[in-house]
Amino acid sequence: MARADLLCDLIQSGLAGESNTFRRAAEAICVEERAKSHETLARKIEDLLNMPDVKPVRKELTFKSITHDHRSDLGHSIGGIWG
Repeated sequence: MARADLLCDLIQSGLAGESNTFRRAAEAICVEERAKSHETLARKIEDLLNMPDVKPVRKELTFKSITHDHRSDLGHSIGGIWG
């Protein structure tokens, strides 16, 4: 498994939209995985990094958008006890 600091850098830079930092962290993870003979994972990361550039779509999540569907699912799954 990749080092925790690299994973944190990857997540932080991805959320902040810092593509250069994101790429460096992903490349470092690829190198580490290859050094551990995890060739399949290293190749997959490398393939992803070599994909044509695409503009990321950022969707803002709110507590309401995250919990809305779960509440309705819960109501249906318990037969509407509260409603």
